[in-house]
Amino acid sequence: MELRCILRGWGFWGGVLVLLGSCLAAHGTGGAADLLRSEPVRYLLPVASALPCAAAWREQTVTGFWRPAVSRCGRCSYCFGLLLACWISGAGAVLLSLLICSALVPLTAQAASVLRMGLLAGLDALVGLFGGLVFRSRIAAWFTPFLVCFFLSMVKERYLPRADALDLMRWPAPCVLLAALLAAAALLILMQRRLRA
Repeated sequence: MELRCILRGWGFWGGVLVLLGSCLAAHGTGGAADLLRSEPVRYLLPVASALPCAAAWREQTVTGFWRPAVSRCGRCSYCFGLLLACWISGAGAVLLSLLICSALVPLTAQAASVLRMGLLAGLDALVGLFGGLVFRSRIAAWFTPFLVCFFLSMVKERYLPRADALDLMRWPAPCVLLAALLAAAALLILMQRRLRA
């Protein structure tokens, strides 16, 4: 139910359009051979993945929707469902926009690279959910993933140029998946504590 509402909402399609526009803008400049590593895609991927569902926690706590949902399914199931919906919607928006972009512009990416982008989008969506949970703001939920990616890229470029681990776009898929699972576990604990308070 939750995922169906998210997929029909403006945030999901807004995320698709943001990343699709950045792919087409990167292709229009003729800069990068691989659009997935271009600057517009690198910096707009976190925003596109956070738009569909990252602010859901904030909206549900403000409207009081979480109370009947928690009474029906329990705290753990409610939090896990919200995390899963956030992950799927963030990755789905990015993968759908990459699919549309590949139909319009030939991409030079391999399937593993696209899978890694989907996993990274899910991780960015969870980072956005964390931003919304901590700062209690919809805007913070949308832009926290961008700020984290921008901060890591600036530290890498200016201070640690040989530290490839700071470039999230170069992480292998298992590392992204492990980081996402750890982030989901931490968010699950934090969300359950917030519901008790």
